[in-house]
Amino acid sequence: AGTIEQNESIEACVFRELEEETGYMAKKIRKLVSCYTSPGYSSEILHIYLAEDLIKTASKNEEDEVLEVVKMKMDDALELVKSNLIIDAKTILALQCYMNL
Repeated sequence: AGTIEQNESIEACVFRELEEETGYMAKKIRKLVSCYTSPGYSSEILHIYLAEDLIKTASKNEEDEVLEVVKMKMDDALELVKSNLIIDAKTILALQCYMNL
């Protein structure tokens, strides 16, 4: 998750945040959904994209971030949702949107 910089397009933000957060670059991205995270309370809009044709880069996490990229099969991710080990709404929405492609 990241913030769109001033005068930055959503797509440019997606490419930048992907590399900053995961250490991967995508040759292609596809928009899956945009939605309000909490209508009536916040004007924040969540944009979920699918990154394809990934390339590992030398990019490293920021010092104050502790992140780990975990690759897994869709069935395994869905099982983690069912067993309440993945409970983040953004992740669950992203998985659901991907399944409906």
